[in-house]
Amino acid sequence: DKLLTGSPAAAYGPVLFLSHLPFQFFLDPGGVNTESPDRKFERHDVYKLPAPLATQLATLTFHLLGVAALVFGVRKLAGDQVAWGLAALYCGSAYVMGVGGTHEMVNGLTFISHIAAPSLALAAFAMLESPIVAGVLLALSVATVFYPLFFVPAWVGYYWNNRPAMLRFVGGLALAAVVVGGPVIAL
Repeated sequence: DKLLTGSPAAAYGPVLFLSHLPFQFFLDPGGVNTESPDRKFERHDVYKLPAPLATQLATLTFHLLGVAALVFGVRKLAGDQVAWGLAALYCGSAYVMGVGGTHEMVNGLTFISHIAAPSLALAAFAMLESPIVAGVLLALSVATVFYPLFFVPAWVGYYWNNRPAMLRFVGGLALAAVVVGGPVIAL
């Protein structure tokens, strides 16, 4: 959408936009706008905004994925009590409970950008035993907003003493980066 160019939405990664598609299709199967003007709006222009419910549902889905991944991953490492304790701590975070306005909020979950990246990073954490899957999920986390890229050295360090696992992790990371980032760069 040309109207996003130069807006804060232009800074978000493709996974945030792709995650909306099933919900937008369900809520408005006919599509929102067939085309977007590449100029400022004038009085006679009509532009239909997507339903905010699509973002709310995508945010909720990411949140549920993140909490489930956190519980699943920590249970394997430290047991039930620690897993549920960390889930409660995570759910009580200011970023999860809501920072910002009330327009986009879903029961405290305010911004999809605050929920999607950590949820996918937690899914990668839950899959530590499957390095290629962990690499793919961490790359998808990076493809929401940029900061999970800084987690890559920690993951490489985790696998450092197991070279085949480290190479599978880096391979999964690279594969997802090419599949998601390639079309973005090409377009």
